[in-house]
Amino acid sequence: MTAGALLELNGIRRAFGGVVAVDVDHIAVARAKLTALIGPNGAGKSTLFNIITGFESHDAGAWSFDGHDITGMRAHRIARLGMVRTFQLTRLIPGTTVLDNMLLAAQGQAGERLGLAGLRRVWRSQERAGTELAERLLERFRLADKRHEDAAGLSGGQRRLLEMARALMAEPRALLLDEPLAGVNPALRETIMAHLTSLRDDGLTILFIEHDMDAVMGVSDHVICLAAGRKIAEGTPTAVASDPAVVEAYLGKGHSAPKETAGPVKVTAVTADHTKPQTAATRPQLLIDNVTAGYVTGAPIIRELSAEVNAGEIVAIIGPNGAGKSTLLKAVAGVVNVSGGTIEIGGTRIDGLAAHQRVAHGLGYVPQSDNVFASLTVLENLRMGGYRRPNQVHSAVESVLDVFPGLSGMLGETAGALSGGQRQMVAMARALVGAPRVLLLDEPSAGLSPTAQEAAFDHVRTIAATGVAVCIVEQNARECLAISDRAYVLEQGRVALTGTGQSLLSDDRVIDLYLGSMRKPSSRQ
Repeated sequence: MTAGALLELNGIRRAFGGVVAVDVDHIAVARAKLTALIGPNGAGKSTLFNIITGFESHDAGAWSFDGHDITGMRAHRIARLGMVRTFQLTRLIPGTTVLDNMLLAAQGQAGERLGLAGLRRVWRSQERAGTELAERLLERFRLADKRHEDAAGLSGGQRRLLEMARALMAEPRALLLDEPLAGVNPALRETIMAHLTSLRDDGLTILFIEHDMDAVMGVSDHVICLAAGRKIAEGTPTAVASDPAVVEAYLGKGHSAPKETAGPVKVTAVTADHTKPQTAATRPQLLIDNVTAGYVTGAPIIRELSAEVNAGEIVAIIGPNGAGKSTLLKAVAGVVNVSGGTIEIGGTRIDGLAAHQRVAHGLGYVPQSDNVFASLTVLENLRMGGYRRPNQVHSAVESVLDVFPGLSGMLGETAGALSGGQRQMVAMARALVGAPRVLLLDEPSAGLSPTAQEAAFDHVRTIAATGVAVCIVEQNARECLAISDRAYVLEQGRVALTGTGQSLLSDDRVIDLYLGSMRKPSSRQ
């Protein structure tokens, strides 16, 4: 075992079908240190967490904790050994108090054994000690005043604090946290970061997944970066952030040449001006004006965000993980509640309409995953796109096949048996059968091979050439900017930069927004 390591992973591999999710040669997590695990969406971070904590099976490899082989061990046994985790989505017990949630995590409770349950004198002192520990932890995490309240009534940030505190009830030697800062407000973010450093200083080993790169820089002793399931870099935050492989993993390689633009290029740090008078000829097909939206009331993900997309234009929405890109598309599509601002298609407000009503106004939406009907044939999938106009569906499918001729030879095949690139083509084509004026694409190249990614971006160009306004969220920022007329770069739910695709391709501020202050020297190093 590596000297100074509490947790060591060797040759861990996990594939789902033909997709390799994790293929890690070696990772060593040092004792009493804060180690960050970073990487773009789909890098395999949470899957790796699930494997080593007993929540997911593995295909190959081994891992040990404090010299003990825990390969394939069940989750509860790993926790009893002293390695405890939290989840990306908080998992509390609704209907029970905050204090009871804490007590449920206490280890080795004699009163939980059937034979001893009736012997109160045996376990009473143990229960009292557990309650005292829970009270101390609630005080430490500033939740003491909530101890007798239903945990279901806590805010998102308070839930994260409670989950961290509850994990400490097991008195772990290693704490694994999956995105502990996701969705919390700036003040609570600082509080959680302070807790992490305090726990590290107390001797606790912490391995955490995080997309907030400024936070990673602020608290981490060591950083490990994954991409496509593999470790591509590790070291100090500054060293990792300056590694070309890491920059490429977050922004993509960018194989295509930028689209030519007329006149000088320009990058601004403000959104487009919607105050100018607009006529039917100049009005954008999609107009998003000061929109605030989120999944939980009172906890917006995007705030006062404005953007526009014109007919035949490709507009990219890029930014670091957690910036609100997919949430923006879902808000436009009617999947996420909009609490402020307006959304228009062709001059008609749609923000108060249900999702299916927005489709009737000319909106098409292709989500990142589960975007085909897997049990239906390709032809049946295409016909589903024309459910709103049954008398025109035959001619609509024929028109779409002119745009996507590659589908003609696979109309009878089951969509679920297609490759990832072929499924993406079917999903885009099905959306076009509905004759949208605006098409929203969420990560069309995600999980595809390089060749299939190129094909997906070619399809986006083809769609825009038909006059459809295309708004695309994409992780491969460089490739996406290369085909885009314009782009908006989001940071923490707001527009940080906007400009032409060509201008943003060469703007160092885009890299800084993705990797944050990790690119700047730190006093910790």
